[in-house]
Amino acid sequence: MYLIGHRGNSATAPENTMTSFQMALDLGASGVELDVAFTRDNQIVVFHDVVLDRTTDGKGLLKSKDYDSVKSLDAGSWFSSKFAGEKVPLLEDVFSTFGRSAQRIIVELKGEQEKRQLLATKVISLIEKYTLQEQIQLLVYDFPTLDFLYSQDQRCQSLIFLQKYHMLQHLVELEIQKSHSHLLQNILLPLNHLRIH
Repeated sequence: MYLIGHRGNSATAPENTMTSFQMALDLGASGVELDVAFTRDNQIVVFHDVVLDRTTDGKGLLKSKDYDSVKSLDAGSWFSSKFAGEKVPLLEDVFSTFGRSAQRIIVELKGEQEKRQLLATKVISLIEKYTLQEQIQLLVYDFPTLDFLYSQDQRCQSLIFLQKYHMLQHLVELEIQKSHSHLLQNILLPLNHLRIH
């Protein structure tokens, strides 16, 4: 059983920030869950929303901004003034800082559907760069990306692919278990071992 901090310790710190992740681990979490997406120049940032407005002092679509613009934003003051100056981290920053101290890092692939396979490929490259195949789990919620990841077996054989619960419901409702039976073990088994808070 793993106790996972949802976007870090997002109850007491701004979500998806380095401070939030550190606070979750300091409180005894086994690991953290986070969201990743591309900036306009295809840098992988840890960010949940499509737009910048809710969790930064920026405006507009994340995908329309270069990383140099995103990294200048304040990602903490919206939560509390004591977190003023907190930055939107790169996924690589998270891996290099917490890759060895966290037992699990669950990475949810967000962003544009048409770029999600490229995003997955780049995330896998980072996992390999930091030798984190045993610590990282990927969370996906669309079948094309799930099938793509499964097709990359030689690169991904030690990764576990999770799928959101609502997609599991669709599997049952649409009665397509057989057509995706090769995915079910990797989707279902990890759900018995995780508690995401």
